[in-house]
Amino acid sequence: MKPSQSVGIPTQSERRPRRVLKLVLGLDCANACSYCALKGAHGFGEARGARLDPQIAEPRIRQVMDKYEITGLEVGAGEIFDFPDLWKWLLDFNARELKVPVMAFTSGLSRHTPRVLDALAASGVPVLLLVSYDGRRSERNALNWREAEAAFRRMRTRLPQASNITLKLSACVTPKDTQHLKENFLSLLELQNAPFAFRPIKRAFSKNQREAFVSQLATFIEEAAGGGVRLVEAPVGDSWALQLKRDWTCHKLGISLLPDGRFTDCYVAWYCSNFNPERTLPFLDGLDRFFTDAEAPVAPLCGQCLDIFDLCNLCPAGLADFQRATGQPFYSPEFCRMVNRASLLLLNKALEPHPRLEMIVKRGPVETRIRREAGRLVLTFPHGTPPVTIDPRDPSVTWMEGARVDPFGATL
Repeated sequence: MKPSQSVGIPTQSERRPRRVLKLVLGLDCANACSYCALKGAHGFGEARGARLDPQIAEPRIRQVMDKYEITGLEVGAGEIFDFPDLWKWLLDFNARELKVPVMAFTSGLSRHTPRVLDALAASGVPVLLLVSYDGRRSERNALNWREAEAAFRRMRTRLPQASNITLKLSACVTPKDTQHLKENFLSLLELQNAPFAFRPIKRAFSKNQREAFVSQLATFIEEAAGGGVRLVEAPVGDSWALQLKRDWTCHKLGISLLPDGRFTDCYVAWYCSNFNPERTLPFLDGLDRFFTDAEAPVAPLCGQCLDIFDLCNLCPAGLADFQRATGQPFYSPEFCRMVNRASLLLLNKALEPHPRLEMIVKRGPVETRIRREAGRLVLTFPHGTPPVTIDPRDPSVTWMEGARVDPFGATL
């Protein structure tokens, strides 16, 4: 008998696919973020006020459990803390049935925040709370930054003993925010002297805004490192390997349950697609095949993208939002170059204390090797292409003399 045929050990074909279960508790939100993709979506009508009904949701979740191995819960869309009763039901169900970590997105500004925080702390499961805040002079928080910062401080004060909860700030950068990016990011470090997540909103950035994004980020990275904070830390050792997404696939990572009890591949892609009912199914049968047919095509040079830090990351929701906001069918070469330069700035700082460390970045079959020499990055591409030496801070350089490849994808 072969090992895979042993009694009680499932073969690879018998194992259920692994998925993150994503839940939308409700859609309406009291916040007034000017660039919110959910608020900008059309066609919701009365559905915007819908709430997830536990009596409908629970049997739907059991269907998911029967077909997939659930590895985590994600709760998002709107202000999730506005629904404390739904949180209580969900956490009780997780404790009984799923027993998986939880990730959620919040501003912390809901009046129900204390109730939800106490319930999360009492649940005992690992919880990652990504707290949305863009900084004091940001487009979103310029008018309410005091309230947003006070809310974050209250959250930290309420959770000193809750070792199962991790708070992490998460910032968006709009085109208008680029002029104050360093100041905004420094205000995040004042709140929590630790690495935070950030990404540019998928919009059209002008030439000046793109250059401000990169130059201000470079200055911030140096100041943050001087204060003991690196947004990305390189591992100890001789190599650093990263496996990145190769396509626009969402349904192979998670499955979303919407307030009306229907399923979709990604709730963010769903509302960025203007509440398209064709992106939902009332059942799980055929779901993977359905969304495979709905996948967007991938530009050939996406395989060479060095967006290592999830600034774009081939997200179908981001592309849908970009298309709706700009009318353009795909990201511009300039946007992609800006994202690559920002990623390489972060990587350059991470490699600084490790002069002999080589990074291996794989996106599908494409492999890029990166090391640091004399304050610059050396990028080695596949197929015998000569190495490229580059300083991502230099706006005039897209490739060095003798190189045949533009590392920023100028020919997209």
